[in-house]
Amino acid sequence: MPEGSYLYCDVSLPVPMDQPFTYALPETLRHRARPGCRIVAPFGARKLTGVILRCHDEPPPMAAREALRLIDAEPVLDAELLALGRWIAGYYCAPLGEVLRGMLPLASEIRRGKVWSLTDSGRDAARQLVLDSSPDDPVSKILRMLERRSLSAAYLSKALPLADKAMRSLERRGFIAAEQVETDRDPLRAPSERLRIELAGGGCPWARCQAE
Repeated sequence: MPEGSYLYCDVSLPVPMDQPFTYALPETLRHRARPGCRIVAPFGARKLTGVILRCHDEPPPMAAREALRLIDAEPVLDAELLALGRWIAGYYCAPLGEVLRGMLPLASEIRRGKVWSLTDSGRDAARQLVLDSSPDDPVSKILRMLERRSLSAAYLSKALPLADKAMRSLERRGFIAAEQVETDRDPLRAPSERLRIELAGGGCPWARCQAE
């Protein structure tokens, strides 16, 4: 086995259990997985994103489930920050997975945007408008999409180049309505390049507290 290629990795997951979880590494990840990288792994019926703590060849007592996907080509948390995370978890008696999630920047960022839905009158008019319009008409496309479920303005703008103009028209006619939504941005799924830039710039709140 080439140097730096491992069969297993211990992963810290953002769950209320103070223990790492050992996963088998697929052959395609064995030479790429490194401590401090984020990895997607099965946890019960869910898929969670965690941080690799250690890579090794020691088989666990029970059969290990296989990790699914490596998010980062390079670690987003270096050895010093991982050590700091362990200290914080021990000092505050907190699960390490939750501590590491809080150490990553963007944890407090809020993503804001509009979500569009059909109004009652829009639902009444949608079928007739769809029947009377060309399938390529942006208004018709938006109505068909919103009949199935509410969609964000960002998604509609990306899916349809002329969506903004069509949505303004539908809103003026009272067929659609927008709701402002706010969601927490999950640092475990943020782009690795931005995480590394913010960490290098002192973006880790725990590191700032430690420095102060």
